[in-house]
Amino acid sequence: MIFTRKRLWAGAALIAAVMATITFAARANASPAPACHFAGPSVELLATVVNTRDTEVHCLGLDVDADRNITDLRIESHKRGDDTQGDTRLKRFSLAAIGTDYGAVLDGRPGHDALILQGRIARGASQAKLVIRYLYNGITGEFRSCPVRLDKNADGEWMLLNARDRIVSRIVVKTWKIPIVGTVGIDTLEGACVA
Repeated sequence: MIFTRKRLWAGAALIAAVMATITFAARANASPAPACHFAGPSVELLATVVNTRDTEVHCLGLDVDADRNITDLRIESHKRGDDTQGDTRLKRFSLAAIGTDYGAVLDGRPGHDALILQGRIARGASQAKLVIRYLYNGITGEFRSCPVRLDKNADGEWMLLNARDRIVSRIVVKTWKIPIVGTVGIDTLEGACVA
């Protein structure tokens, strides 16, 4: 095969076009999550939660009273790239529900609880140990879990920490699927659950 200058330029142009397309697609898939910010001093943001299953963004936060005691946990959900508040869905979870033996179901469908938060958050405490349980295999019903902790810092702001005492500001829910069947379970909660 004879490589002429014209063929080399055409090949280089084709490679450049393919690379530009790949880069554009990667940027489109990695579009920045909308900024999670709650209005008012009675709400504190803990972490932004995204998943590999869809493009929704969930803002995990706390409602606090005037003394910065936690009154409940909240999750605001909206589509990635949607900066309007019109499509925002809000769910609140009481401390009583989180403190039960089963915990509060943060996500899932009836009969298929996918994410459960359990632990006691005492009024006036500056720390709370919690456990996140997640449905690893929806076919067998296998759950996995990991410990997390809420800590109040010197400024009175709440932080979410993983088992390595690292602040968790972003959680990626990595799901896994079977061809034809679809999503079967959650492989891990990257950021929150560490080995």
